[in-house]
Amino acid sequence: MLLVFALWFHVRRLSNVNIHPPRGLAIGSLLALLALSIAKPAISHGPADLTVIPQVLNLDWFYLNIYPLLDYWSAGQVWTLTIGITLLLILLPWLPPRKAGAAAVVDLDNCDGCKQCFEDCPFDAISVQARTDGAPHEHEVVVDPALCAACGICVGSCHSSNPFRKAEKELKTGIDMPQLPVNEMRTMTDAAITALRGDVKILVFGCEHGFNVTQLNSDDTIGLTLFCSGMVPPSFIEYALRKGADGVMIAGCRHADCYFRFGNRWMEQRLNGERAPILRKKVDRRRITIQGGAETDRPIIEQALAKFRQELMEMRESAHDTSRMDELLPGQ
Repeated sequence: MLLVFALWFHVRRLSNVNIHPPRGLAIGSLLALLALSIAKPAISHGPADLTVIPQVLNLDWFYLNIYPLLDYWSAGQVWTLTIGITLLLILLPWLPPRKAGAAAVVDLDNCDGCKQCFEDCPFDAISVQARTDGAPHEHEVVVDPALCAACGICVGSCHSSNPFRKAEKELKTGIDMPQLPVNEMRTMTDAAITALRGDVKILVFGCEHGFNVTQLNSDDTIGLTLFCSGMVPPSFIEYALRKGADGVMIAGCRHADCYFRFGNRWMEQRLNGERAPILRKKVDRRRITIQGGAETDRPIIEQALAKFRQELMEMRESAHDTSRMDELLPGQ
């Protein structure tokens, strides 16, 4: 029961928790441990014999790694060290966390209570309650600043984060990040596309905890860094393509190693039409690519970018050839 309680205590501030490993990993680990136990089994001493003074003591270094200190320290010093380390491990969950940015802010005028941000939040920082502003919608969401990690995934979840909206000068959404509002994201996107030159124009959305995509900047490529790849609303990708980008690359964290747990997964599911808000079907998926990577993965990112650039060039040449054929056929 104590182990179950400790496990709950460890994950109580997380959402969508899965404590079971993937089947492949579990089976592989079991087989590896079985092979290791056969190749190098753990051998214990023989049965205790109280008439014989043991001359050799084979330590179990996993459990008794601190035991040799008794040859140099007093028993009190060893106990002090052991108890001190134990207390430190107990206190770790209560130590002040690294300070995150400002928490997400809800704008009820642009929130219809769809609860998608509540479903997507990796840290259980968003809750749902009955509407308080008299709007006809049933629910509204509330952000707990103490739990918010400022990942911005909720911004990508909100269908109001639509850059095509022109009814108001300043783009507003149902839930936003004060330090990088969605309106500023649109401004950054517009400026980047305007600055692109070259035959093939590529816009790269990156994560500040993964590879620094600004290192990819060139005449035909510009990288924009967000808090998380899950912060990118699918409509922003369509917006970039319609505004003049030939292709959009999403370069977040490594696969299955998202700094904010689910950013990569939610983003891919949105693009695949498996999670709201989805990327509209009319958007050409060939003009979108995903390649995660850490700071040390620059060669991998650059290789993926070069391949994507080549594919876009071939698409453009193919479209040009088709257009030329259409011009020639009527005259034949």
